[in-house]
Amino acid sequence: MRKLLSKEFRLAMHPVSIIFLMFAFMLNIPDYFYFVVFFYHILAVFFTFQQGRENNDVVYMLTLPIGRRDVVKARVVFTVIFEMISMAVCIPFAMMSQQTFPEGSVAGLDCNITLFAAALIMYGIFHIVFFPMHYRDVRKIGVPFLIASLICAVYMIAVTGMAIAGGGIMDKLDTPDTMYVNEKLIALAVGIVIYVGLTLAAYFSSARLFEKRGTI
Repeated sequence: MRKLLSKEFRLAMHPVSIIFLMFAFMLNIPDYFYFVVFFYHILAVFFTFQQGRENNDVVYMLTLPIGRRDVVKARVVFTVIFEMISMAVCIPFAMMSQQTFPEGSVAGLDCNITLFAAALIMYGIFHIVFFPMHYRDVRKIGVPFLIASLICAVYMIAVTGMAIAGGGIMDKLDTPDTMYVNEKLIALAVGIVIYVGLTLAAYFSSARLFEKRGTI
Protein backbone atom coordinates (compact mmCIF):
# COMPACT_ATOMS: atom_id res chain seq x y z
CA MET A 1 0.00 0.00 0.00
CA ARG A 2 2.89 2.38 0.70
CA LYS A 3 4.06 2.10 -2.91
CA LEU A 4 0.52 2.53 -4.22
CA LEU A 5 0.08 5.67 -2.13
CA SER A 6 3.41 6.97 -3.40
CA LYS A 7 2.09 6.48 -6.93
CA GLU A 8 -1.14 8.30 -6.04
CA PHE A 9 0.66 11.37 -4.72
CA ARG A 10 3.48 11.42 -7.27
CA LEU A 11 1.58 10.51 -10.45
CA ALA A 12 -2.16 10.62 -9.90
CA MET A 13 -2.81 13.75 -7.84
CA HIS A 14 -3.88 16.68 -9.99
CA PRO A 15 -1.51 19.69 -9.63
CA VAL A 16 -4.45 22.00 -8.91
CA SER A 17 -4.85 20.20 -5.58
CA ILE A 18 -1.85 22.10 -4.22
CA ILE A 19 -3.40 25.39 -5.30
CA PHE A 20 -6.68 24.50 -3.59
CA LEU A 21 -4.79 23.84 -0.36
CA MET A 22 -3.69 27.47 -0.45
CA PHE A 23 -7.33 28.57 -0.47
CA ALA A 24 -7.27 28.07 3.30
CA PHE A 25 -6.53 31.81 3.47
CA MET A 26 -10.20 32.37 2.57
CA LEU A 27 -11.03 31.48 6.17
CA ASN A 28 -9.78 34.99 6.94
CA ILE A 29 -12.38 36.69 4.74
CA PRO A 30 -14.91 38.41 7.01
CA ASP A 31 -18.52 37.19 6.94
CA TYR A 32 -17.71 34.51 4.36
CA PHE A 33 -19.43 31.21 3.56
CA TYR A 34 -16.55 29.17 4.99
CA PHE A 35 -17.91 25.84 3.77
CA VAL A 36 -16.62 26.84 0.31
CA VAL A 37 -13.02 26.39 1.46
CA PHE A 38 -13.66 22.74 2.28
CA PHE A 39 -15.67 22.17 -0.88
CA TYR A 40 -12.54 23.05 -2.87
CA HIS A 41 -10.91 19.98 -1.29
CA ILE A 42 -13.70 17.84 -2.75
CA LEU A 43 -13.20 19.54 -6.09
CA ALA A 44 -9.49 18.67 -5.95
CA VAL A 45 -10.40 15.00 -5.46
CA PHE A 46 -12.71 15.19 -8.46
CA PHE A 47 -9.95 16.65 -10.66
CA THR A 48 -7.65 13.80 -9.60
CA PHE A 49 -10.26 11.24 -10.63
CA GLN A 50 -10.90 13.07 -13.89
CA GLN A 51 -7.20 13.18 -14.71
CA GLY A 52 -6.96 9.49 -13.88
CA ARG A 53 -9.70 8.64 -16.32
CA GLU A 54 -8.08 10.60 -19.12
CA ASN A 55 -4.71 8.96 -18.41
CA ASN A 56 -6.22 5.45 -18.15
CA ASP A 57 -4.98 5.24 -14.59
CA VAL A 58 -7.28 2.35 -13.65
CA VAL A 59 -6.19 0.37 -16.71
CA TYR A 60 -2.57 0.86 -15.64
CA MET A 61 -3.36 -0.17 -12.06
CA LEU A 62 -4.95 -3.39 -13.25
CA THR A 63 -1.73 -4.36 -15.03
CA LEU A 64 0.04 -4.40 -11.67
CA PRO A 65 0.16 -7.51 -9.46
CA ILE A 66 -2.58 -6.20 -7.17
CA GLY A 67 -6.27 -6.93 -6.73
CA ARG A 68 -9.16 -4.72 -7.76
CA ARG A 69 -9.90 -4.05 -4.11
CA ASP A 70 -6.39 -2.60 -3.72
CA VAL A 71 -7.06 -0.20 -6.61
CA VAL A 72 -10.07 1.19 -4.76
CA LYS A 73 -8.32 1.19 -1.38
CA ALA A 74 -5.36 3.18 -2.70
CA ARG A 75 -7.59 5.95 -4.04
CA VAL A 76 -9.80 6.08 -0.95
CA VAL A 77 -6.81 6.22 1.41
CA PHE A 78 -5.21 8.87 -0.79
CA THR A 79 -8.42 10.92 -0.57
CA VAL A 80 -8.56 10.62 3.21
CA ILE A 81 -4.89 11.65 3.59
CA PHE A 82 -5.38 14.61 1.26
CA GLU A 83 -8.45 15.74 3.22
CA MET A 84 -6.61 15.47 6.54
CA ILE A 85 -3.72 17.49 5.11
CA SER A 86 -6.22 20.06 3.87
CA MET A 87 -7.77 20.37 7.31
CA ALA A 88 -4.37 20.65 8.96
CA VAL A 89 -3.51 23.53 6.61
CA CYS A 90 -6.81 25.22 7.49
CA ILE A 91 -6.32 25.08 11.27
CA PRO A 92 -3.84 27.99 11.65
CA PHE A 93 -5.93 30.17 9.33
CA ALA A 94 -9.03 29.35 11.38
CA MET A 95 -7.21 30.36 14.55
CA MET A 96 -6.13 33.61 12.88
CA SER A 97 -9.70 34.24 11.78
CA GLN A 98 -10.97 33.94 15.33
CA GLN A 99 -8.41 36.45 16.51
CA THR A 100 -9.17 38.87 13.68
CA PHE A 101 -12.97 38.50 13.66
CA PRO A 102 -14.02 37.48 17.19
CA GLU A 103 -17.62 38.45 16.38
CA GLY A 104 -17.83 35.52 13.95
CA SER A 105 -19.58 35.35 10.60
CA VAL A 106 -23.11 36.37 9.66
CA ALA A 107 -22.95 34.16 6.55
CA GLY A 108 -23.18 30.83 8.37
CA LEU A 109 -21.01 28.87 10.76
CA ASP A 110 -18.23 30.76 12.47
CA CYS A 111 -14.67 29.68 11.77
CA ASN A 112 -14.50 27.32 14.75
CA ILE A 113 -14.33 23.66 15.79
CA THR A 114 -17.93 23.11 14.72
CA LEU A 115 -17.08 24.16 11.18
CA PHE A 116 -14.43 21.42 10.98
CA ALA A 117 -16.89 18.87 12.37
CA ALA A 118 -19.47 19.88 9.77
CA ALA A 119 -16.83 19.73 7.01
CA LEU A 120 -15.89 16.18 8.02
CA ILE A 121 -19.51 15.13 7.66
CA MET A 122 -19.65 16.79 4.25
CA TYR A 123 -16.56 14.83 3.17
CA GLY A 124 -18.23 11.63 4.34
CA ILE A 125 -21.42 12.42 2.42
CA PHE A 126 -19.37 13.02 -0.70
CA HIS A 127 -17.55 9.70 -0.28
CA ILE A 128 -20.66 7.58 0.21
CA VAL A 129 -22.28 9.05 -2.90
CA PHE A 130 -19.37 9.58 -5.29
CA PHE A 131 -17.15 6.54 -4.75
CA PRO A 132 -19.76 3.78 -5.28
CA MET A 133 -21.28 5.57 -8.28
CA HIS A 134 -17.86 5.98 -9.85
CA TYR A 135 -16.59 2.46 -9.24
CA ARG A 136 -19.77 0.99 -10.64
CA ASP A 137 -18.41 2.32 -13.94
CA VAL A 138 -15.01 4.00 -13.72
CA ARG A 139 -15.59 5.79 -17.02
CA LYS A 140 -18.26 7.91 -15.36
CA ILE A 141 -16.98 10.94 -13.48
CA GLY A 142 -19.26 13.90 -14.16
CA VAL A 143 -22.64 12.51 -13.14
CA PRO A 144 -21.41 10.97 -9.86
CA PHE A 145 -19.68 14.23 -8.98
CA LEU A 146 -22.73 16.30 -9.89
CA ILE A 147 -25.07 14.21 -7.76
CA ALA A 148 -22.64 14.11 -4.84
CA SER A 149 -22.08 17.86 -5.09
CA LEU A 150 -25.81 18.60 -5.11
CA ILE A 151 -26.35 16.49 -2.01
CA CYS A 152 -23.40 18.20 -0.31
CA ALA A 153 -24.85 21.58 -1.33
CA VAL A 154 -28.19 20.72 0.30
CA TYR A 155 -26.32 19.70 3.44
CA MET A 156 -24.25 22.90 3.49
CA ILE A 157 -27.32 25.07 2.97
CA ALA A 158 -29.18 23.26 5.75
CA VAL A 159 -26.32 23.65 8.25
CA THR A 160 -25.81 27.28 7.25
CA GLY A 161 -29.53 27.98 7.63
CA MET A 162 -29.45 26.50 11.14
CA ALA A 163 -26.44 28.66 12.02
CA ILE A 164 -28.07 31.84 10.74
CA ALA A 165 -31.41 31.08 12.39
CA GLY A 166 -29.73 30.27 15.69
CA GLY A 167 -31.56 28.82 18.64
CA GLY A 168 -31.15 25.48 20.35
CA ILE A 169 -27.76 23.81 20.23
CA MET A 170 -26.53 26.22 17.56
CA ASP A 171 -26.40 28.97 20.19
CA LYS A 172 -23.52 26.99 21.69
CA LEU A 173 -21.93 25.48 18.59
CA ASP A 174 -21.88 28.64 16.46
CA THR A 175 -19.72 30.66 18.84
CA PRO A 176 -16.02 31.47 19.28
CA ASP A 177 -13.94 28.52 20.48
CA THR A 178 -13.34 30.24 23.80
CA MET A 179 -16.96 29.39 24.62
CA TYR A 180 -18.73 26.01 25.02
CA VAL A 181 -15.57 24.05 24.22
CA ASN A 182 -16.96 20.76 25.53
CA GLU A 183 -20.03 20.97 23.31
CA LYS A 184 -17.86 21.72 20.27
CA LEU A 185 -15.54 18.81 21.04
CA ILE A 186 -18.54 16.50 21.24
CA ALA A 187 -19.68 17.82 17.85
CA LEU A 188 -16.18 17.16 16.49
CA ALA A 189 -16.23 13.62 17.86
CA VAL A 190 -19.60 13.02 16.21
CA GLY A 191 -18.25 14.44 12.96
CA ILE A 192 -15.23 12.12 13.09
CA VAL A 193 -17.41 9.05 13.76
CA ILE A 194 -19.75 9.92 10.87
CA TYR A 195 -16.80 10.63 8.57
CA VAL A 196 -15.11 7.33 9.35
CA GLY A 197 -18.35 5.38 9.11
CA LEU A 198 -19.41 6.84 5.76
CA THR A 199 -15.90 6.52 4.32
CA LEU A 200 -15.59 2.86 5.31
CA ALA A 201 -19.04 2.16 3.92
CA ALA A 202 -18.07 3.93 0.69
CA TYR A 203 -14.88 1.87 0.41
CA PHE A 204 -16.51 -1.53 0.98
CA SER A 205 -19.39 -0.71 -1.37
CA SER A 206 -17.04 0.61 -4.07
CA ALA A 207 -14.67 -2.36 -3.78
CA ARG A 208 -17.56 -4.80 -4.10
CA LEU A 209 -18.95 -3.03 -7.15
CA PHE A 210 -15.54 -2.78 -8.80
CA GLU A 211 -14.79 -6.45 -8.21
CA LYS A 212 -18.12 -7.46 -9.72
CA ARG A 213 -17.42 -5.46 -12.88
CA GLY A 214 -15.71 -7.74 -15.39
CA THR A 215 -14.32 -5.09 -17.74
CA ILE A 216 -13.40 -1.41 -17.62
